Amino acid sequence: MNDIQLLPLTLQMAPTLAAIANDKDIWLQVRDRLPHPYHLQDAESFISIVSSQEQQLIRGIFFKQQLCGVISITPLHDIHRVSAEIGYFLGKSWWGKGIATTAVSQITQMAFATFPIERIFAGVFSHNKSSMRVLEKNGFLLEGVAQRSVIKENVLLDEHIYALYRQI
Repeated sequence: MNDIQLLPLTLQMAPTLAAIANDKDIWLQVRDRLPHPYHLQDAESFISIVSSQEQQLIRGIFFKQQLCGVISITPLHDIHRVSAEIGYFLGKSWWGKGIATTAVSQITQMAFATFPIERIFAGVFSHNKSSMRVLEKNGFLLEGVAQRSVIKENVLLDEHIYALYRQI
Protein backbone atom coordinates (compact mmCIF):
# COMPACT_ATOMS: atom_id res chain seq x y z
CA MET A 1 0.00 0.00 0.00
CA ASN A 2 1.56 3.25 -1.14
CA ASP A 3 -0.44 5.27 1.40
CA ILE A 4 1.62 3.91 4.31
CA GLN A 5 4.80 5.57 5.57
CA LEU A 6 7.03 5.04 8.57
CA LEU A 7 8.29 8.36 9.88
CA PRO A 8 10.13 9.57 12.98
CA LEU A 9 7.89 10.81 15.77
CA THR A 10 7.92 14.49 16.74
CA LEU A 11 6.51 16.25 19.79
CA GLN A 12 3.81 17.80 17.61
CA MET A 13 2.40 14.27 17.20
CA ALA A 14 2.00 13.72 20.95
CA PRO A 15 -1.72 14.61 21.17
CA THR A 16 -2.57 12.21 18.33
CA LEU A 17 -0.38 9.48 19.80
CA ALA A 18 -2.01 9.92 23.21
CA ALA A 19 -5.48 9.64 21.68
CA ILE A 20 -4.54 6.45 19.82
CA ALA A 21 -2.68 4.75 22.68
CA ASN A 22 -5.32 5.55 25.30
CA ASP A 23 -7.44 2.57 24.29
CA LYS A 24 -7.78 -0.42 26.57
CA ASP A 25 -8.21 -2.78 23.58
CA ILE A 26 -4.72 -1.77 22.41
CA TRP A 27 -3.27 -1.97 25.91
CA LEU A 28 -4.57 -5.53 26.26
CA GLN A 29 -2.38 -6.59 23.31
CA VAL A 30 0.93 -5.02 24.40
CA ARG A 31 3.37 -5.09 27.28
CA ASP A 32 2.57 -3.28 30.49
CA ARG A 33 5.25 -0.66 29.88
CA LEU A 34 2.63 1.09 27.73
CA PRO A 35 0.63 2.72 30.52
CA HIS A 36 -3.13 2.72 30.71
CA PRO A 37 -4.67 5.17 30.77
CA TYR A 38 -2.24 6.83 28.35
CA HIS A 39 -1.98 10.60 28.79
CA LEU A 40 -0.48 13.42 26.75
CA GLN A 41 2.45 13.51 29.17
CA ASP A 42 3.12 9.81 28.45
CA ALA A 43 3.22 10.50 24.72
CA GLU A 44 5.49 13.52 25.14
CA SER A 45 7.86 11.57 27.37
CA PHE A 46 7.94 8.59 24.98
CA ILE A 47 8.64 10.80 21.95
CA SER A 48 11.39 12.68 23.80
CA ILE A 49 13.08 9.43 24.80
CA VAL A 50 12.86 7.74 21.40
CA SER A 51 14.03 10.86 19.58
CA SER A 52 17.44 10.38 21.19
CA GLN A 53 17.64 6.62 20.54
CA GLU A 54 20.09 5.51 17.90
CA GLN A 55 20.17 1.84 18.83
CA GLN A 56 16.55 1.23 17.77
CA LEU A 57 14.22 1.91 14.89
CA ILE A 58 11.08 3.54 16.28
CA ARG A 59 8.67 5.06 13.80
CA GLY A 60 5.17 6.39 13.62
CA ILE A 61 2.91 4.50 11.22
CA PHE A 62 1.17 6.95 8.89
CA PHE A 63 -1.78 6.12 6.67
CA LYS A 64 -2.66 8.82 4.16
CA GLN A 65 -0.39 11.18 6.10
CA GLN A 66 -2.22 10.57 9.38
CA LEU A 67 -0.50 9.03 12.41
CA CYS A 68 -2.26 5.76 13.21
CA GLY A 69 0.25 3.74 15.24
CA VAL A 70 3.83 3.03 16.26
CA ILE A 71 6.29 0.32 15.24
CA SER A 72 9.77 -0.48 16.50
CA ILE A 73 12.75 -2.76 16.09
CA THR A 74 15.02 -3.19 19.10
CA PRO A 75 18.32 -5.01 18.55
CA LEU A 76 19.44 -7.20 21.44
CA HIS A 77 22.89 -7.36 23.03
CA ASP A 78 25.61 -9.76 24.11
CA ILE A 79 25.09 -13.30 22.77
CA HIS A 80 21.68 -12.26 21.43
CA ARG A 81 23.14 -9.46 19.29
CA VAL A 82 22.14 -11.25 16.08
CA SER A 83 18.47 -10.86 17.02
CA ALA A 84 16.10 -7.92 17.26
CA GLU A 85 12.57 -7.64 18.61
CA ILE A 86 9.70 -6.07 16.70
CA GLY A 87 6.75 -4.44 18.40
CA TYR A 88 3.84 -2.44 17.07
CA PHE A 89 0.36 -1.17 17.72
CA LEU A 90 -2.25 0.41 15.53
CA GLY A 91 -5.24 2.54 16.47
CA LYS A 92 -8.48 0.57 16.40
CA SER A 93 -9.92 2.71 13.59
CA TRP A 94 -7.22 1.35 11.30
CA TRP A 95 -7.47 -2.36 12.17
CA GLY A 96 -8.24 -4.75 9.32
CA LYS A 97 -7.00 -2.50 6.51
CA GLY A 98 -3.61 -4.15 5.85
CA ILE A 99 -1.74 -1.23 7.39
CA ALA A 100 0.08 -3.25 10.06
CA THR A 101 1.07 -5.87 7.49
CA THR A 102 2.64 -3.22 5.26
CA ALA A 103 4.30 -1.44 8.18
CA VAL A 104 5.89 -4.70 9.38
CA SER A 105 7.18 -5.36 5.87
CA GLN A 106 8.70 -1.88 5.64
CA ILE A 107 10.39 -1.87 9.03
CA THR A 108 11.82 -5.38 8.70
CA GLN A 109 13.46 -4.35 5.42
CA MET A 110 14.84 -1.24 7.13
CA ALA A 111 16.11 -3.30 10.08
CA PHE A 112 17.96 -5.85 7.97
CA ALA A 113 19.55 -2.98 6.00
CA THR A 114 20.48 -1.04 9.16
CA PHE A 115 21.57 -3.58 11.76
CA PRO A 116 23.92 -6.60 11.62
CA ILE A 117 21.13 -8.96 12.65
CA GLU A 118 20.07 -12.36 11.37
CA ARG A 119 16.66 -12.66 13.03
CA ILE A 120 13.71 -10.46 13.96
CA PHE A 121 11.26 -11.91 16.45
CA ALA A 122 7.99 -11.05 18.15
CA GLY A 123 6.20 -12.40 21.17
CA VAL A 124 2.43 -12.40 20.70
CA PHE A 125 -0.21 -13.06 23.35
CA SER A 126 -2.22 -16.20 22.64
CA HIS A 127 -5.47 -14.26 22.10
CA ASN A 128 -3.99 -11.83 19.53
CA LYS A 129 -4.75 -13.79 16.35
CA SER A 130 -4.69 -10.64 14.19
CA SER A 131 -1.09 -9.88 15.08
CA MET A 132 -0.11 -13.49 14.43
CA ARG A 133 -1.66 -13.18 10.97
CA VAL A 134 0.22 -9.92 10.28
CA LEU A 135 3.50 -11.65 11.07
CA GLU A 136 2.64 -14.76 9.04
CA LYS A 137 1.78 -12.61 6.00
CA ASN A 138 5.31 -11.18 6.28
CA GLY A 139 7.00 -14.57 6.31
CA PHE A 140 7.48 -14.87 10.07
CA LEU A 141 7.49 -18.47 11.26
CA LEU A 142 6.10 -19.73 14.55
CA GLU A 143 9.16 -20.89 16.48
CA GLY A 144 7.23 -22.06 19.50
CA VAL A 145 4.73 -21.35 22.22
CA ALA A 146 5.93 -20.46 25.70
CA GLN A 147 3.06 -21.73 27.78
CA ARG A 148 1.79 -19.69 30.73
CA SER A 149 4.83 -17.41 30.35
CA VAL A 150 3.26 -13.93 30.42
CA ILE A 151 0.65 -12.23 32.53
CA LYS A 152 -1.71 -9.49 31.42
CA GLU A 153 -4.42 -8.11 33.68
CA ASN A 154 -3.75 -10.91 36.18
CA VAL A 155 -4.38 -13.62 33.56
CA LEU A 156 -1.64 -16.10 32.64
CA LEU A 157 -1.26 -16.35 28.87
CA ASP A 158 0.76 -18.33 26.38
CA GLU A 159 3.20 -16.32 24.27
CA HIS A 160 3.63 -17.30 20.63
CA ILE A 161 7.16 -16.59 19.40
CA TYR A 162 7.43 -15.70 15.71
CA ALA A 163 10.66 -15.01 13.81
CA LEU A 164 11.80 -13.81 10.43
CA TYR A 165 15.30 -14.62 9.25
CA ARG A 166 17.63 -12.64 7.00
CA GLN A 167 17.48 -13.96 3.47
CA ILE A 168 20.86 -15.31 2.40
